[in-house]
Amino acid sequence: MKGNPHLLIPLLLLALLLALLPTSAAKVITVGPPDSGADYSSIQEAVDNAKPGYTILVYPGNYTEDVTIDVDSLYINAAVTPEGVVWLKGCFQVNAYNVTIANFYVDATLKGYSVCFTRTAEKCTLLNTVLLPMGVQVDSGAKGVVIENCLVLVIIGDGVAIRGSDCRVERTVVLVSPLPVSFITARGISLIEADNITVDTCGVIVLQLQPLVFKTFSIQSYPAGIFIKDSHKCLLKTCCVAINHSDTKTRSIVLQDSDNSVFKAVLLVTYNVSPSNLPNISLPSRGFNFSEFNFSWLDLLADFIVTASDVSFLPGGDLEMRSCLERAAPPEGYVSTLSYLDIAGSSWLYINFTYLPTPEINESTYEVWMYDGSWHESGWNCSRVLDTARNVVGVNITSLTSNFKTYAVLAKKKIESIALTLHRGWNLVSIPVDKEFTPEQLFQGSSASYAIYAWNPEVKEYYEPETLKPGEGYWVYVTSDVSITVKGGALYQYPLNLRKGWNLIGSASHLAVVVESTARCHPILWTWVPERYRYSQAQGIMPASGYWIYAASPGSVMIVSS
Repeated sequence: MKGNPHLLIPLLLLALLLALLPTSAAKVITVGPPDSGADYSSIQEAVDNAKPGYTILVYPGNYTEDVTIDVDSLYINAAVTPEGVVWLKGCFQVNAYNVTIANFYVDATLKGYSVCFTRTAEKCTLLNTVLLPMGVQVDSGAKGVVIENCLVLVIIGDGVAIRGSDCRVERTVVLVSPLPVSFITARGISLIEADNITVDTCGVIVLQLQPLVFKTFSIQSYPAGIFIKDSHKCLLKTCCVAINHSDTKTRSIVLQDSDNSVFKAVLLVTYNVSPSNLPNISLPSRGFNFSEFNFSWLDLLADFIVTASDVSFLPGGDLEMRSCLERAAPPEGYVSTLSYLDIAGSSWLYINFTYLPTPEINESTYEVWMYDGSWHESGWNCSRVLDTARNVVGVNITSLTSNFKTYAVLAKKKIESIALTLHRGWNLVSIPVDKEFTPEQLFQGSSASYAIYAWNPEVKEYYEPETLKPGEGYWVYVTSDVSITVKGGALYQYPLNLRKGWNLIGSASHLAVVVESTARCHPILWTWVPERYRYSQAQGIMPASGYWIYAASPGSVMIVSS
């Protein structure tokens, strides 16, 4: 540390100011069995008496009712304690804005669905919930629904059925086990007339107990792991589909009336778990025959992991594709794109990948690299530059070796130069680029004396850091005004793991927000205004600033440039 021991006095004042930070004052009402001391004995009664912003805490027990939610901004949380869990024998219907349902066990026997987000639902979340024997339904018109960390056990219908827009299904497992009746079918995840849907880190297991008797049904009626029809901008990312092909019409993936421009798959694995040579994937009109694919389907196949049990070849030669299950971190100065592929053989391949215009990527700097334990430049050239009309870049690959190697399209990272403006006294700052700095490197060339402290949320103590890392916030004391420029790769987004309580976080290279939180964070962030020597509510995460965020429970958040 550079400075003098009198800095301990400002630190004591800082600790006092931190203790005065506001905490959440949201209204909590309770639901529980009779004689439990809860405010209500019915979940529906609690909803009817709640106001926007309320939290409804449901005590362990069995509740038999159908719950309709018409109140905005409710958090309905089932308490999981050593005494048991919350079983709802019935269903939820959500008609409101910003509603979260968490930690329930829902038994929707004899119902049409376990949870339904109707056309008026918007920005709602279903979290940590077990659903049986029916699934989740998102109606046409619903927007921004997130289904996260759920387990769906379905015997009829769809485990997750989405007709809405801007929805996400994350870290969710769907087990499909249809009833042993000839006219009963079920599917894992279906996207029908949906728009901008992401299915990320999900698993679908389909068990078809017996073949269907009636063969006159359309393929839409037959079991499938993932079914997509008349939808737009669908992304399957890091998913696994395992299916028993005991019926000749069953597929892991079914696309109907769609084309390559509306569907992309990244790290998608499908397994045929029965001794069968039946196809795993059904594409519109042409079935599953690679030799009949026209050129447009190569866009889809380049990012597609086809199957673990069937070997698949592209036309034109002996080219095999398989899963690239472990993505290596890109070399320094580069950013990964959507295209990763393990390939072998002696043939040609045309890779198309989606261009993502983000602040961290320099446009028109795409290169093909090979990974075999370390990164190597492939030397291949792009056959055409960025196509702004289709948002793709093509790469012709020739002269492949016989051994499997991983190939990826990487983009050069944009370099940012951002100023840290420090005022005399205490400043709450962060490193807004993808690079670490020691205190000496940060203040190189400056005559100001300084002191730097970081916050340990686990033990709730300050300490002097050896390096300043992106993603973290720091208190910096300087004896005079000083401006420091940090230079490094653009920091567009990054994940953070939060401890329960107050956490000191950093910023990105551009104005950013907190998204995808599993930590139940307080919505208000606090920053320090050195000119006024006081805290202020933050309207967004500004580059180079540090922020206090309160987490009611440990978990993760994602900081993303807006």
